Amino acid sequence: MRRLLGFLTLSALLISAPAVANELDDLIAGGTANDGVQVTLTGELVGDFSPRSEGIWVQLNVDPYVDAPLLETGKLAGTNNGIGAFLPSDLFDEGWGEPGGYRNRGPVVTLTAIFRYHDPRFQGETYLDVSAVTLVTPSVPLEQAPSSTMLVLGLAAIAAAGLIHFGTGGFKRLVRKFS
Repeated sequence: MRRLLGFLTLSALLISAPAVANELDDLIAGGTANDGVQVTLTGELVGDFSPRSEGIWVQLNVDPYVDAPLLETGKLAGTNNGIGAFLPSDLFDEGWGEPGGYRNRGPVVTLTAIFRYHDPRFQGETYLDVSAVTLVTPSVPLEQAPSSTMLVLGLAAIAAAGLIHFGTGGFKRLVRKFS
């Protein structure tokens, strides 16, 4: 029964988050056929900026959350979709701000780059070899107002999980123990 409930919950989450195809999906799906193709993609720099001796590694996300961050909208719009990008050091500007994360929308940039598929130069990495960067918007912090609805739903989920795990009698004993 628990496995069925877990499967149904996971299925509901996956169904509620629609897949969004984009140019990056097509580029990666083409694989070797697209190796060496010049592309221009606009997206959000997320994760971290990783300096190396030859340049800076970044992660470019090109999903719907670039324009509508989940923290601002509260609406699922598919999965995160991105690709690593390698920028020569002279193209990187620390003035762009912090990379994106849950509480911060990273800089939105337009990259012109060569798509590299399983490049032996970087141990078989698939990435964008960047030749030009244009800053669209710098990094901005995201704020979230407290949501009583989410609190109630969270507490209900905890109660349901406890009920499933402990059964009715065990759950009542647990509640009495902490009351």
